[in-house]
Amino acid sequence: MSGKEMDFMKRLLAFCIALITMVSLFAGCADKTATGSTEPNADSGTSQDAASVGSEAPKPDPVLTPVDMGGYELVVADEFQGLWHQEPNQSDHGDAVMERVNYVREAYNCKVTYKGVSPNDMYNQVRTKALSGEKSFDAVVATTWVMGQMMPEKLLEPLNTVEGLHLDASYWSKNITNVGTFGGKTFFSLPTFFMADWGGMVMFFNKEMLEENNLENPWTYVDKGEWTWDKFKEMGLAVARDINGDNKIGLEDRAGFVASDVYGDFSFYTYLSAVEKIIDEEDGSAKITMNNERSVKILNKINDMVNVSKFISFNPKNAISVSEELKRQFMGDNQALFYMASAGYGKEFGRSGEFDFGMVPLPSLEKGEKNYAPLTHNVRVMAMPIKNPNKDKAAILLNALASRGQKEIDVQVAEYVEMEYIADERSMQFYKEIEKYALYNKAGVFFNETYRKVLEGTRGVIETVVKDNKEFVSTFETSYSAAEKELKDGWKKIVG
Repeated sequence: MSGKEMDFMKRLLAFCIALITMVSLFAGCADKTATGSTEPNADSGTSQDAASVGSEAPKPDPVLTPVDMGGYELVVADEFQGLWHQEPNQSDHGDAVMERVNYVREAYNCKVTYKGVSPNDMYNQVRTKALSGEKSFDAVVATTWVMGQMMPEKLLEPLNTVEGLHLDASYWSKNITNVGTFGGKTFFSLPTFFMADWGGMVMFFNKEMLEENNLENPWTYVDKGEWTWDKFKEMGLAVARDINGDNKIGLEDRAGFVASDVYGDFSFYTYLSAVEKIIDEEDGSAKITMNNERSVKILNKINDMVNVSKFISFNPKNAISVSEELKRQFMGDNQALFYMASAGYGKEFGRSGEFDFGMVPLPSLEKGEKNYAPLTHNVRVMAMPIKNPNKDKAAILLNALASRGQKEIDVQVAEYVEMEYIADERSMQFYKEIEKYALYNKAGVFFNETYRKVLEGTRGVIETVVKDNKEFVSTFETSYSAAEKELKDGWKKIVG
């Protein structure tokens, strides 16, 4: 390490130590879970791992007996209709969706109506109806940041106070329920049939390129607890070739990894997968939390991967046209080994039929640690707006829909296999069980205020650190202080 790098690391470490002394933001950071664990590390005050340890067997789901609802109309507002209405005989998954909806309609003598509402308009529609004392919808499905707009204004019914809603049943995501709980009140959760619709960030890999270079499938390292950012870099360097001799890895070369903006999503998700939490709840209050030593370590690795080790092909200006070219570079004639994107991109890659690929969780910071598919503000969750005099009826029908839809992800995954969207068996199993790898954050509900500032602050640190800007301390400190204030104010409004 050069003298300049040593000086840089000393300044960064000194700043982190100063933060510990000045503020208590960094206490109580979560430990990493072991690779062998199948439970995700939910970002809440309650540890899921602790809940899964012990002699008590999981409670059986409540027995759901159909009830005549007398033609009651359950109205669900969602941006997408795919999980509520599909045309018959178009796909196996579409037929499974309609089997669920039609069963509930007939067994409970009710109507299930989908209303298309964009995220930008969801808040306005719910708020307008609530202010006039009217019911808006029985349930709303939107991203966590939209829920973050409604929660401070008390526009959402605490789900754990709605009689008959079985949030502890297996057909509701316990992890999303934990993330949606603030000060003992659960404002949102998610039925498990939504899992096939999730978008956790994953690492796609080109299987043909693995074989061409005699490299192991990344799942080999996941299973051994060795899938780390160091291993990722090692594999990337093994395939990278500066074909045109310009001393960088570009579109004409062979790349270990391609990214449209390494200082954006790549750096942020790499950082998040290592530090795990942005916001933590403790004793009814919240704090912004980071692990200093881990932050220094992962930022140093990001700097090395982006600025020192030549195996990444990226566009510094993040132009859309170049971004598409980079994507095609990964999908092309063995030009790139890795590509980070939402799991949903698997369908796009698979439909092209041009190459064989798989996907794994993001690498860990250290050996033996759990690998994650991080989720941030784009997570879609379900809530119940206030002013509904029939919320008990809505609860009965939501339970029925959630319970009946449990096997839909099996149908959707089987359909992907049949259509050869994703041929790699382990990758298909991963897609099916992605909730076990998902990394959740309460920060998503504060996207407009706190989360945006945390995001800007974190990315500011990443950009300034990896670019070795001497003003990175003030950039971080300013953003961090603003985010902490917004968090405290927002949290007080939600739980007060």
